[in-house]
Amino acid sequence: RLEDIAALREALEANQSDDLAALLLGNWYYDRRRYDDAIGCWTAAGGVIAERNLGIASFNVLRDPVAARHHYESAITLAPDNPKLLFEADQLAARLGDSNRDRRVRLEHNADLVAARDDLTVVFAGLLTSTGSPDVARRLLKSRRFQPWEGGEGQVIAAWEDAHLALARESLAADDPGAAVEHTLSAIQTPASLGEARHPLANSARLHLALGDALAAARRPVEAKTAWTTSACFEGDFMNMSTQAFSDQTYFTILALQRLGELGAATALAVELERFADELDASPAIIDFFATSLPSMLLFTDDPGIARDRQVRTIRDQLAEISILTDS
Repeated sequence: RLEDIAALREALEANQSDDLAALLLGNWYYDRRRYDDAIGCWTAAGGVIAERNLGIASFNVLRDPVAARHHYESAITLAPDNPKLLFEADQLAARLGDSNRDRRVRLEHNADLVAARDDLTVVFAGLLTSTGSPDVARRLLKSRRFQPWEGGEGQVIAAWEDAHLALARESLAADDPGAAVEHTLSAIQTPASLGEARHPLANSARLHLALGDALAAARRPVEAKTAWTTSACFEGDFMNMSTQAFSDQTYFTILALQRLGELGAATALAVELERFADELDASPAIIDFFATSLPSMLLFTDDPGIARDRQVRTIRDQLAEISILTDS
């Protein structure tokens, strides 16, 4: 209310050392996009919340990631036992290009704080898998009952899938296709403890291709063909809270078609995927209305162009891999 803002201004006029009034007034300014005024108020206020807010403003408004990290480190120094600050600082670290290994080590050193939050636990599980410890990630995810949270849609399932698929690959490398089959089935059949179910429009071609490969290695060709056929039948995908005709999952459908011997269909789909990548690359990057609830938009504002370029690069790398496989 405007009278509340007037009261805060009067409080600051009466006592310029009123840190709470400065903090709250800064919050109001930021909400009204009066960013310079907000930053000035928070700088005057000091304290853990102000430092955290300055970190957000430094990244989103000033485009100064170094300052953003500095403010978050200052906030954590003031409140070292705050798990939310650790989660947000890790999200910032990911955007600043810190290695997965370094991020994992930091979270390992703060295990109690990680355990206090579902979102931080999921991030930690992903880091474990990506740095060579998928079984630790699997056990971590299995030991916890997750609750849905805004912006977390699909994250727990993705971490679960990645851990089990990594374990399946390890099993195949160790000449244990039976274990690979079990891990792939576990990736597909997610437990209720994850707190969410796979979206009905989500493309799972990768999972069924992996299942088919594991079954083939286990010398179960009929079941392998069934799994590959399932992978080959996927069309479109549900990503970033919206449907789209193609995604990086299309690559796995193409591979499934190749395994089934349907080379003409595989080539035709690869041509369509290449056309999609070209059109995506040439299109302006926009933020969908519903994307404001995505993890990348809840705190730090990511450049939509970067996400688009990343998707285009991934698809083109996949197409290059298909070309290599075809030529070999």
